Amino acid sequence: MAPKKKRGQNAGRKQAGQSGEPQLSERGQYLQREYAMLSESLAVCEQRIDEVLQSNAFLNSEAQRLKEENRLFVGYVSAHALRCANAIVRLEDQNRTDLAQIRWQRAELASFYHGREDGVRAQLQEMKKRAENMTQQVQELQPYKASARAPADRAGSRGVGTLPTGALIGTHRPTSPHVGVAAGAAGTNPDPGA
Repeated sequence: MAPKKKRGQNAGRKQAGQSGEPQLSERGQYLQREYAMLSESLAVCEQRIDEVLQSNAFLNSEAQRLKEENRLFVGYVSAHALRCANAIVRLEDQNRTDLAQIRWQRAELASFYHGREDGVRAQLQEMKKRAENMTQQVQELQPYKASARAPADRAGSRGVGTLPTGALIGTHRPTSPHVGVAAGAAGTNPDPGA
């Protein structure tokens, strides 16, 4: 408001002093109403500004919190993705290592058992040869076994412990056909003691 002239002020005071209230001109009353409306509007605007500032502060704090959460989440997701990728790589490397070790062990076992198989085959061949040799020796000794049994059979049929000398030379024919064949095949004296 512009300052009024002193004269007007003094005059207004005189009139106020006489009637108890200062009498304002129509323009003054209009300005006073405008001032009251503007003051009220200013108070509402200041209240609204305070509310907006509080809301702004709250939104700023929420934005800061969300930014921090986003930063943490992005860090977690990237670390998790890296851990998963590393775990996959580690598992792949571990599987390759295990597979290589299994193949090596398989080759070792195969060579070991091939060596054992060769050894067992050699032993089997040797045992076959020994069995054939023993069978051949048994067949070669069959006539001697039969001729060794013949004197005992002859002694048992006569009831005498010894046979006469002439019987061994050929005067006496053995009763068992095996003994005679064995003695004839051997071409030797059937008496083992002779």
